[in-house]
Amino acid sequence: WNEAAIIERNGNLADRACKAILAPIPRIRPYSSQKSFDDFVPGIYPITDLDTDMNGTDIKAVTIEGKEFVLESWNQLLVKVSEYDLKIDSAKFDNIVKTNLLHKDKKSKNPPEFDPILSEDKTLVNAGKKIGASKYFAEGNISCSRARFFTNQLIQQYGLADSCTITVDIKSD
Repeated sequence: WNEAAIIERNGNLADRACKAILAPIPRIRPYSSQKSFDDFVPGIYPITDLDTDMNGTDIKAVTIEGKEFVLESWNQLLVKVSEYDLKIDSAKFDNIVKTNLLHKDKKSKNPPEFDPILSEDKTLVNAGKKIGASKYFAEGNISCSRARFFTNQLIQQYGLADSCTITVDIKSD
């Protein structure tokens, strides 16, 4: 080996290595603003459908027992359904709140067992939203999937799952 041969060999190895090494793979963020909605079909879905990915969509309405309620955002879903359920049976709703039936799976705000989703104490829920003219508050800082999950749990308690739907559209920017 002489100096020229070593330099040529290093150049060849460098060229081969550059061809063999892949460029960084683009990062895909599943719920970014670049999400493709090619597979999502806007329309009416049962409240019990928790499998359809609706993150990044707009909720337009919830219909309970044939009554439609227009909504502007996902964080209104639980509030509107709670208002409806309270009118049907306030004692049942009070029991759901007092027994902390709807809760997060963590404890940081000191209620029994886990952090509540519905509460009489606004400080126990994040960005608490008042439920109508009642003494109750619902979690206000809530994602689409969590709003659907907790609303489904609540509607199941009232036996209204079969008569509750949501109208969803592709998010308009």
